[in-house]
Amino acid sequence: MHPNPTTSMEVPRPPPVDVSFSDLSYHIPQKQSVASRLRLASPEPSKQILHSIAAYVGAAQSLAILGPSGSGKTTLLSLLAGRCDYPASSGTVLFGGKQRVARTKRRIGYVMQDDVFFSKLTVKETLDFTASIRIPHLSRAQRDQIVNSVLRKLRLSKCKDTIIGDQQFAKGISGGERKRLNIANELLHNPSLLLADECTSGLDSSSAYTVISLLRDLCLDGRTVITTIHQPSSQIFALFDNIMVLAAGHVAYFGTADRLVSYFESVGFRFPTHSYNPADFVLELVIDEVPPEEEVTDQAVEPTPPSSQQRVIDAWKHHGTPLLEDTISQSRALAKKRTTLLSYVALPITSSDSQSNESADQSSSSDMKQLMMHDHPEAPKNFPARMRRAVVKRYHDITMRHAAHNAPDKYPTSWFTQVRVLAMRALRQKRGNVIEPMYVVHVTLITIVVSLFWLRMEPIESRIEDRLGALSFVCIFFAFFSTFNAMFAFPAEKQVLNKDRASGAYRLSAYYFAKSMMETPVDMITPIFFSAIIYWTIGLNPNFVPFLLFTIILVLDVLVGQSIGLLVSALFMEVRQSQVLGSMWILSSMLISGYYIDPNNTPDVVKPLRYMSFLKYAFEAMVRTEMLPPRSFECVPAGEVSTIYSNNGVDCPIRKDALLRGAQLEDTLPIGWNIVILMVWIVLLRLAGYFALKLLHTNHKPKRARKHL
Repeated sequence: MHPNPTTSMEVPRPPPVDVSFSDLSYHIPQKQSVASRLRLASPEPSKQILHSIAAYVGAAQSLAILGPSGSGKTTLLSLLAGRCDYPASSGTVLFGGKQRVARTKRRIGYVMQDDVFFSKLTVKETLDFTASIRIPHLSRAQRDQIVNSVLRKLRLSKCKDTIIGDQQFAKGISGGERKRLNIANELLHNPSLLLADECTSGLDSSSAYTVISLLRDLCLDGRTVITTIHQPSSQIFALFDNIMVLAAGHVAYFGTADRLVSYFESVGFRFPTHSYNPADFVLELVIDEVPPEEEVTDQAVEPTPPSSQQRVIDAWKHHGTPLLEDTISQSRALAKKRTTLLSYVALPITSSDSQSNESADQSSSSDMKQLMMHDHPEAPKNFPARMRRAVVKRYHDITMRHAAHNAPDKYPTSWFTQVRVLAMRALRQKRGNVIEPMYVVHVTLITIVVSLFWLRMEPIESRIEDRLGALSFVCIFFAFFSTFNAMFAFPAEKQVLNKDRASGAYRLSAYYFAKSMMETPVDMITPIFFSAIIYWTIGLNPNFVPFLLFTIILVLDVLVGQSIGLLVSALFMEVRQSQVLGSMWILSSMLISGYYIDPNNTPDVVKPLRYMSFLKYAFEAMVRTEMLPPRSFECVPAGEVSTIYSNNGVDCPIRKDALLRGAQLEDTLPIGWNIVILMVWIVLLRLAGYFALKLLHTNHKPKRARKHL
């Protein structure tokens, strides 16, 4: 009787998978000159990073990839995970005897070298959100059981309520705990294959040994583990089943750890002493030796002998094939021995998977085959059928309804579940910043300035210009600072977003909608709070309806500014460039809005651009709100110079039509239409920001195969 994954408190074992790759090569293109782009010169050849890599990693076994910096370790691991910038130039990679497809990433966990997390979340909150996104069809209690099991397995229980921190300003968990959290985060979705990139970097020897021991335990628990490691200690070196040594993108050794020394001695490299670390010995051999520059003489220059690195590479090319075949044979035998001792139960990924009642012995081989079969459904021939299939698939992907749709989804949870979980994560990350501190400081200062210059302005003719200037200033100030604050939105979360998108955790649309849904109400608090102060400080229309309309217009003005900030940050994903474009956008909108520059004095070419300024609609709506009945302005006392607002003292008191005519706003839209246009601005800018993220930032996807290799 095998344990049921929905009731067991332990993380269920996934079906085993072996990994084999042969003749694996990888190139990256060089930056082409203008002449080569115009086909006036030959393009620069691509740079080759990996050269015909071949190896095999059996199920429930571990492989350590060793090599100096620049040897291609991370590139090889990224290529196996499907996260390289470009596809492999040649060769094949097989998972369980099948080629990798889009949904194979569900069975692959990738532990990045950098520990990328939200700094204000605790350890348990981070794992809870990952479990909610990537473990469907389980209740909250069952997910909590699995999270607690992972916390115990990775020895994180004592720090589960500690924030992660950013290792700079907000101190949180230690470096070793961050590494283990990185592994725990990937372990939650129950991968059959775990890839770890430099998981001991920056750790002391004790913490590094703890991390590798945990990877060893995961391996003995049935998972295949491949990790890159720079310079392991002798203790860590002995924990791995197989070792691969890379030198300048070439294989220098592949075999078991206990045969490494004997192999290198057999090809002419004497091992110094039995107390010497084998990892240090082999890394000294494969490091690139750069001879010192010598003065040129007239004497004949003797040929330079090959470096130890080149000798090691040549030795493997001539003598490594028998060892490679023997290692593969031993790995297959060891995989069979280990997998027969374990019971494998696949964590339910889709409802179709959860409905499967196959035995554990059959699931270890059939689950992977079934997954691969579903990844290649037969495509319809005619165009209408393909379109209908695409629409149905997208509907099923969103609603997770599989009654008539047997193929598994690209994402483990529905769109609505993703939005709910990501919204809660965004709210937790924003904790303590419901009102941005810098925003509060600036708005407080501007309130003081407004109070000093426009405190209780009397409704008389001579103060109309001051009143218009105050309204314009309020519009510009709130729009500018809301834009400035939103510029940090995506650059601050860029690394987490790229990591999650590369792992296929959730849809970009779910992330974008959840972020907007949660942060928009929070960003509305500040203008609502301070409009109550500014409105009565200036002494605007003392009625409730005008005050309510003023608050709505100010909130919309802030949301448009926020949408501009989101768009420019999505375009560049870099704060400095976003600040330049955002500042130019707000300043140009201010100049062409119609208050600071008279539209009648602008060139005809520039006049249509006024309608592209969102500040124009906010300002005009505020002015019309100020003039709602029974609002009126008294003319200046006798003896003082009248203005155009009173038609040189003829029209007194000054009412709505006269003021709008004097301010050249008589032909503007009513308040309702201005509000509608501001809402349209918000929707269009938010959509533009989403498509900028989706189309311009695709680092998580391999680029197309390139020419001129």
